[in-house]
Amino acid sequence: MRIRTSVFSICLAIGAVAGVAHAQRSAQVCQRWAADRVDRGEGTWTGNADACMAGDVTEPGRTNALKILNLYRFLAEMPEVTTDPVRNQKAQECALMQSVNGGLSHTPPTTWKCYTADGAEASGKSNISGGKGVSSMDAYMTDRNVAQMGHRRWVLANSLGPVGLGSATASCFWNLDGTGKAGKAFVAWPPSGPVPFDVFRVNSLDTAGWTIQSDSINLGTATVTVADAGQDRPVTVSVLPANYGSRYAIKILPNGWTSQAGHTYAVSVQGTAMPIAYSVEVVDCANIDGGAGGSGGTGGTGGVDAGTAGQGGGAGTGASGGAAGSGGRGGAAGSGASGGTGGTGTTGGAAGSGAAGGAGGNGGSGGAGTGTGATGGATTGSGGGGAGGAGASGGSGGSGQGGSGTGASGGVSGAGGSDAGASGRASSGGVEQGGCSCSTPGRSGRSLPIALGVVAFAIAAGARRRHRRK
Repeated sequence: MRIRTSVFSICLAIGAVAGVAHAQRSAQVCQRWAADRVDRGEGTWTGNADACMAGDVTEPGRTNALKILNLYRFLAEMPEVTTDPVRNQKAQECALMQSVNGGLSHTPPTTWKCYTADGAEASGKSNISGGKGVSSMDAYMTDRNVAQMGHRRWVLANSLGPVGLGSATASCFWNLDGTGKAGKAFVAWPPSGPVPFDVFRVNSLDTAGWTIQSDSINLGTATVTVADAGQDRPVTVSVLPANYGSRYAIKILPNGWTSQAGHTYAVSVQGTAMPIAYSVEVVDCANIDGGAGGSGGTGGTGGVDAGTAGQGGGAGTGASGGAAGSGGRGGAAGSGASGGTGGTGTTGGAAGSGAAGGAGGNGGSGGAGTGTGATGGATTGSGGGGAGGAGASGGSGGSGQGGSGTGASGGVSGAGGSDAGASGRASSGGVEQGGCSCSTPGRSGRSLPIALGVVAFAIAAGARRRHRRK
């Protein structure tokens, strides 16, 4: 009897620990997503197109671009990367060349205006975009209508880093020749475990497509099922070209359905040497206990590519009297260099309510502003919608709305056009330098406590049998 009681207690303890770990991961991804997107200012370009001066981008432009890059890698459980000063300078030369020649090219001719050898080298070793550096990180992860999905795959590449980041009116993200050694078997986007629902909106995942990439698992004959609450959802699977940030990759496109907050999607890949299984849990971060409310983004600078005002976050509620999350802050106004006006935002948000403590008033989230661009043919960012929350001691914030723009040179709309790197920019082995992009086999945050409970139950059953034999 004592053995049975003891093992049952162990089962409960294991399940409780797993549940706490899952709740912590959910809160962690929500808080990181909100915090890292508070300031998305692009900085100011100090160069001169007429004089062919590459200049640089002032802070916080490069810092924010790196922060968004590493935010995506964090969500995919990939290691962070750093920048390299030499690669930053060459990427800046690349950004100048892409900005002044009315198009994007990985192999710019010597006849291009402002041509330099350093800029040409970076052009061939970078993701390049018709938009500025910070907003382009979101565009790379969307990769809408890009056949290779190469931008996203390089952001999540196993070998990535150190990188170079340059930004003018166009931008370059040096990603080849990396020395990273994440050593993952595969990496998926959206990734395994809790994922903020806002990721699906920002990356347009249900129309741009989900992806799985690997350097060691040949996905060329893969079959994929995606199940929601045990019911298979129809998907279209496409094999992607090799050697864009990973040796192998596939795209999974939802067919007639969209991802919903609060749902968990079980992904199973068969027909490969190593089967793949993981679950994507779509989290509504506004409902995470103790979660910090998101803050509005900063309006972008420059009339050419006005930045987007971020969406105001809702106040979180604290479990068992825990600290409640803060309400969202509206986006700060950006200045327009060529006549564009940045977004404006108001500050709101008080504490959320505690379940077992004193009740606090619900704060209003700040309104998001609208950024607009003045220069023709360039990119206009879309304003985020900040919903006004009811405040016990404060008023409700207004919501801002920005129009979506079109990317230059046929690129991605909204955040500026992006152009995937050409396949087979070869190292000595003839494969695009950087190779594999991988992640550990996925797990479902919700299924973990159940799995551990099953293991513990098996332990208990074995203990009872041994007890009877004695």
